[in-house]
Amino acid sequence: MKRQLSRITAKGDSAEVLIYEDIGEGFFGGLGAKAFVEQLAALGSVKTLTVRINSDGGAVFEGMAIYNALKSHPATVNVVVDGIAASIASVIAMAGDTIQMQPTAMMMIHNARTMTYGDPTALREVAALLETVSGQMAIAYQRSGIDPVRVRSIMDAETWYTADAAVAEGWADGLVETPLKMAASASGYDLKAFKNVPKSLQNRVKAAKISANSENSGVSCTCPCPECLLGDCGDCSDPDCTCEGCTCDAAMGASAEASQIAAQVQQNALIAVSIRDRNLRLADLD
Repeated sequence: MKRQLSRITAKGDSAEVLIYEDIGEGFFGGLGAKAFVEQLAALGSVKTLTVRINSDGGAVFEGMAIYNALKSHPATVNVVVDGIAASIASVIAMAGDTIQMQPTAMMMIHNARTMTYGDPTALREVAALLETVSGQMAIAYQRSGIDPVRVRSIMDAETWYTADAAVAEGWADGLVETPLKMAASASGYDLKAFKNVPKSLQNRVKAAKISANSENSGVSCTCPCPECLLGDCGDCSDPDCTCEGCTCDAAMGASAEASQIAAQVQQNALIAVSIRDRNLRLADLD
């Protein structure tokens, strides 16, 4: 992997920690624990650490030392996975008091591994050591709240998670872009044209539409029906709906046309999201 940039930058009583390379010096040629801990100590007293990760992993013990340094730091540690947190980098991510994923980021969980040679006795010793090291990694993974036995099967399988899957399983707390923040763009999405839209995306778009409509003073409906809340009274199929002569649809006319244009512009992005969640959701072990 090409060497990338890692740094720690102080910003008042907070600091940003960028882990954008392999973990471990020497063979890995990346971020060493000693240099990391020294930079962390040089910050002095800070209240918040934002740790941004984009790393394929690297040396286990170097990563464990970085994990422990973050875990024991008195500041609030907020982890953001910008690209990928794989292997020991996923363990480092577990040091966060909060863990967020960029919508397009991924996380990979697996057992410790190594390269070795020798006779059967030597290889059995190495295998036993790898089991022990993997068990230590599993301790950090307990943050997920997943049953320890299942954690080990997830590690055995070398499991890759999309951002949505990582949040759903408990490896992360949420996406960087929350549903309410998506309101301005997601409220214009028309998902009816797609067959395999992920449920998580449907819920986010629905929440964004409701939020956008509730903030539009010219469009309101007192009916609790989902369609009415979304301003689609004409499509309401609830037999108990009390909406009579509602002007929601008329009031939404102009914005609906703009929404259709926005939906067309964003169609390729929606298709990409659908394909990604259908083909890359490799974490479903059920």
